[in-house]
Amino acid sequence: MKKRFNENFNKLNRIRIALNRDLSNGLRLDRNEKVDDYSPEVIQGILDSFTAYDFSAYPEINSLYEKLAKWMEVNQECILLSSGSDAGIKQIIEMLSNENEKILVPSPTFAMYEVYCNMYNREFIEISYSPNDFLIDLESVYSQIDEKTALVFLPNPNQPIDTLNSIEIIEKLAQHCLKYNTFLVVDEAYYLFSDITAVGLTQRYDNVLVLRTFSKAFGLAGVRLGYIVGNKENIHYLEKTRHMIEANTLSIKSAEYLLDNMHFVHDYVSTIKLSQEYLKKELMDIGIKCTGANANFIFINLQTQDNRDDAIAYLKSKSIYVRGGFKEPWNSFIRVSIGTKEKMEIFIKEFKEWYKNYENFKYNLPIM
Repeated sequence: MKKRFNENFNKLNRIRIALNRDLSNGLRLDRNEKVDDYSPEVIQGILDSFTAYDFSAYPEINSLYEKLAKWMEVNQECILLSSGSDAGIKQIIEMLSNENEKILVPSPTFAMYEVYCNMYNREFIEISYSPNDFLIDLESVYSQIDEKTALVFLPNPNQPIDTLNSIEIIEKLAQHCLKYNTFLVVDEAYYLFSDITAVGLTQRYDNVLVLRTFSKAFGLAGVRLGYIVGNKENIHYLEKTRHMIEANTLSIKSAEYLLDNMHFVHDYVSTIKLSQEYLKKELMDIGIKCTGANANFIFINLQTQDNRDDAIAYLKSKSIYVRGGFKEPWNSFIRVSIGTKEKMEIFIKEFKEWYKNYENFKYNLPIM
């Protein structure tokens, strides 16, 4: 039956990998999730919204569209729900580009951009950051956009480097993309940590789309829910390949509850910002420089890949999980998700213990 295999898919090397994290006792700082658990009040509030028939009936999804539209102050027809924002990325690449067309994406960033480009045989073009100032040279981006460029993805802020572009810069880029019939997709996965949004541009430019997720500021990574925002024409086109129902009842009920109780979300964002400043100060006090201000993580440079690998292994032995594995010139960095101050105190205690005892760390070298 291999004759029926699509050769383009067949060449992809994708397997399911178990993370093997101790979710009960460990400190999960590796995936930019909500580090602390939701309170019993929130969990009970979501559960109380269920009725007996919710488990056996197909989901009713219109109320979530209504709440989202009201919150964002857009028409319901300008929103399309998806199974996390990564499903939205897949749908956009599949429907708004053709084989061998170019797709520009900042690098490093969310890995699924490149995966989906390879899956659909698109030319993946990396937009590089400067390791000196952590900025993208936008003029070089403009020079790479031509008639073969179908899409430019702009995570705003990005990860693991959380540089944030102003609406003025995004609008200027949208105007340039429009000259070449190129879509600009602004990925706002970390919206609410930064409060800068391009949703308004989706109604003024017919080549602008916005991606969002409930995984980050809403802290609902487990329910797998995201959405695309655009003008009516673009959304009507994209929804031609929508699933029969875009979301399940658990994801709908969870999102609706938090949209009705946004104080939980705003309190969480405020907590993360305070913890982020606390952790940055603790690291800087021992001579470790780091960056991060617009999302729920910080990016720490440990000078060498060996240092990075040793720190990750040490922290993992303490059931503290952080993210490494970034390509050069970022291969000496770790990314640490931010939780409550109490969680960050656990991290910094063990990090300082590693830092104090790791004999190969070169104290006399510049860290960044």
